Amino acid sequence: MEEKIKKILKKSNEIIDIKKLGNSYSSNVYLITLKNNKYIFKILKLDEKRKVEASALRYLSKNLNVPKLIKTGIYEGIYYNIMEFIDGISYEDNDSKNIKESDLIRIGEMLSNFHSLRTINDSDMWYEYLYERIENAHIKLQNYLNNNEVIYIDLLRELNEQIKNNYPLTLLHMDFRPGNIIINDKLYLIDFESVKNGDPVFDFIKIKRLLTKKQFNKILEGYKKNRELPNDFENKVRFYNLFDSYTALDWCISNNQIDTDYYKLNMKEIKKYEKRKFQ
Repeated sequence: MEEKIKKILKKSNEIIDIKKLGNSYSSNVYLITLKNNKYIFKILKLDEKRKVEASALRYLSKNLNVPKLIKTGIYEGIYYNIMEFIDGISYEDNDSKNIKESDLIRIGEMLSNFHSLRTINDSDMWYEYLYERIENAHIKLQNYLNNNEVIYIDLLRELNEQIKNNYPLTLLHMDFRPGNIIINDKLYLIDFESVKNGDPVFDFIKIKRLLTKKQFNKILEGYKKNRELPNDFENKVRFYNLFDSYTALDWCISNNQIDTDYYKLNMKEIKKYEKRKFQ
């Protein structure tokens, strides 16, 4: 892989180091150190993900602190985006409780600014996206959850009663959490491969799960400086939290990730719901 990266960069004589930073199901990320610069080299496993992220970076760079897109393309079956390296602090999920209150407020402000941007296009497939994910998870989880049928029916009911035609069409990050925020004098948002249009409440779900109640209230404090919270915020948070955990279990099963902390985290959220629902 290093040889292919060198050929794509066309700066073999300047490269000092190629370090793998991490990977997920949808991408592998490398830090490329050159004599006078550093780049982030991201390999996406789907070309659609590459296109979505590249398009988002071009648009957002005019309105928000995001890495500059250096180059995007396809080389010998590799779908890649090359971005500038942003130096700063990025908290892992299990370190999120160490974020300073002042930074939590800034994070809330950044999310409100992101949600205030014009959407990249006018496409509104949010309801269809949610419905399809619920249907797919319902089939996959039949042998994994005792109360699968009840949870499925609850989700569909809430989807139609609370969500359908009841949200401002907003640009969503879809994975808004501390690990995708770089903190220095400014805040930078990264990782845009899943960006889509939908209900802004969804972007609160993952970060809420990682923070204490006091910390999350600081996020809301920052958010409300520039933008009001959406209608029915608390009810929608409960719906999206259940939706996200339910469909995440589907993803884990489909990708053979049942023994992971991610699977256990989402199963824990489902058990919390079952305890409230069936006690």
